[in-house]
Amino acid sequence: MDNSLEADRVRVGMLIDDVEGTPYQQCTLTRDPSQGALLSVPYVNGVEQFELPSEWFEFGTASPPESLLFADPDGHVTLTGLRFRGARGLVYSLGRLDARVAIFGQPRKLQREYRVKTLRSRLDGLHHFAAFESIDIGFRRKADRFKVRVTLDPKDVVEAKSGSFTLAIRATAPWDAMDGIGFTTQADAELETTCAEGATVDEHIQAQWAVRALLSIVQGTQIRWRAHKVLDHQFPTWMLDGHEEKPSFVNVLYQRTAGDFVAPVAETTDLRWPAIRLADLGAGGLQRWLDLYSQPLVRRAVEPAVEVINGATRFVEPRLLMTVLGLDAMGYFRDDLRKPKTPLHMQIERCLLASGLDVSALGSVRQVATAIAHVNNDIKHPDRDHRPDGIVMRLVADLALLVMRMQTFELLGVQDKFRPVREGGMPAVVQAFERNGVAIRDERFLST
Repeated sequence: MDNSLEADRVRVGMLIDDVEGTPYQQCTLTRDPSQGALLSVPYVNGVEQFELPSEWFEFGTASPPESLLFADPDGHVTLTGLRFRGARGLVYSLGRLDARVAIFGQPRKLQREYRVKTLRSRLDGLHHFAAFESIDIGFRRKADRFKVRVTLDPKDVVEAKSGSFTLAIRATAPWDAMDGIGFTTQADAELETTCAEGATVDEHIQAQWAVRALLSIVQGTQIRWRAHKVLDHQFPTWMLDGHEEKPSFVNVLYQRTAGDFVAPVAETTDLRWPAIRLADLGAGGLQRWLDLYSQPLVRRAVEPAVEVINGATRFVEPRLLMTVLGLDAMGYFRDDLRKPKTPLHMQIERCLLASGLDVSALGSVRQVATAIAHVNNDIKHPDRDHRPDGIVMRLVADLALLVMRMQTFELLGVQDKFRPVREGGMPAVVQAFERNGVAIRDERFLST
C-alpha cells in the first residue's frame, strides 16, 4: 500500500523519537475524521521496557514529546504538535496522541516543528474559478478512425504577494500526454504558497485563507480544503540504497482542515458558475484582494459572512447576526472618518449604497437599512417586544449576505460582472420578499 492515511485505514508500526538508546515503541496510526492523525500506543505500567510511554501518559503529569516519527513497511510519517488525548488501563494500558501536523515523508532530522518552503492545497471550486485552459488536442487519421493525442500543459499561473509569501494559483495535471481513441479529462488548479526563508504549515495555511475566503464569496457555497502537500529540502526523496534525490511533494494532514477532507462536496452546479472568475481579476485584482484581506478591519467584516457561507450554523438567527455583524464592520471600514458609535442602520446604509443593489421594490435604501437593523436588534435584545418570524429572518439573512458579498465585488472593481445580480434585473433574493408577502411597515420587515 502507499504512504497515506485514508479514513478507514489502520497502520501498525513503530514510533521513533530519535533519542539514542530509546527503544522503538509499537503503535497504530489511524485518522480521526475531525482531528487528523491519531496514535494509539499500548504499554504495560511498571515494566522497564515501557518506561518511556508510561511517562508520556502518566495521569495528571502526561508529558508526550512534541514530535515523533512513525514508520511501517509503507513509509514514514512525521508527526508534530503532538497532544495528549487520554489513556486507560491500570496495568495493560493504551494511550492516545493526536498530531497537529502529519507529513507523509521521512525527514533528514526529527524536529519539534518544520519550516517548509512550499505548500500546495486543493480546494473545492478553485478549478472552476481559475478556468485554466491547459489542454491541447491533436487528431491523426489512422485507418478508418482518428487517433487522439491529448496533452495537458499546466503552464497557466497567476501570482501575487502576501507578506513574506508568494501566492500562486497554478494549473496542474495528473499526466503530460496520452494517446487513445476517446476519454475524458480536465486540467486542475491548486493554490500554492512559497516562502523563501521557510514557514510552518500553520503559517502557509493562514496565508492561503484569503483565497479560501474569496472563493466562498464568489461561489456563494461551501468551500472545503481537500488536500495539502509540501515541498522542502528537509524531506528529500529517499532511494532504496539510502541516498537522497531532490525533494518531491509529500502529502500533509493538517488538524485544522482535517474535517474538510471527508466532508461532502457541494453540488457541481453550485461550483461551476462562480459570480466572477480569475480572468475577471487578473494578477492585479488578486493582489488587490490580498492587500484588502491583510487589513484587520476588512477581515473582521468578511470572516463572519464567509463562515456563514461555509455552514458555521444551520440556525437562521446566528446566520443573520453574524452577517449583520460583518456589515457593521464593513460600514465602519467604508467611513473615511471612522466615527465611533455610529448607529447600525447607517453602517448598513453605506454598504447598501456601495453594493449598487436595486432594492427599490422594498423601499428606499435608508428604509431597507433601518429595517435590517431592526430585525437584527429584535433578535439580539430580549427586552424587545417584537420578535421577527422565521420567514422574515431567513429573507433578511439572505439579503444581508448578498449585500455583504457585493462589498467584495465593489472593492475589487468587478461589480458589473456579478452575474446573478446583473442578469434579469432585480435579483431573486429581493424578489423573494414579494413572493413571501413580506414588506416594510413601521420601519420593520413584516409579513402582510
